[in-house]
Amino acid sequence: SNNDARSAPRAKLAALDEDKGGGGIQSRAAGVAVVKTITRQTRKDRDAKVTQHTVCDSSISGGSKSEETNHKAEAQRWLHVAAFRHLHPKALVRLGNDALEEAKQMLHSPRDAKSH
Repeated sequence: SNNDARSAPRAKLAALDEDKGGGGIQSRAAGVAVVKTITRQTRKDRDAKVTQHTVCDSSISGGSKSEETNHKAEAQRWLHVAAFRHLHPKALVRLGNDALEEAKQMLHSPRDAKSH
């Protein structure tokens, strides 16, 4: 009977999911799985590039700084997608922390101090 008690909520959720035409919990779970897969692949690619740059540290040129800027912009774009389209809590917190840090840097920048 303990097993029945555990499976009853799942069965109820599955029935609700079917009533919604396949949206809901299953599609959310699929979306989470996609984000996790993308994140895992991105980390793997990033780690490989970090290892490559660590080994060839002396060969970093101005072009790689541009590449780094492009990677940061792409990461910000995906962070916005996760936060605002999928309402991912950690992405929302990260964007909030980044905004606070940026405001703090702007507040303490030398250029800002001269204008006051």
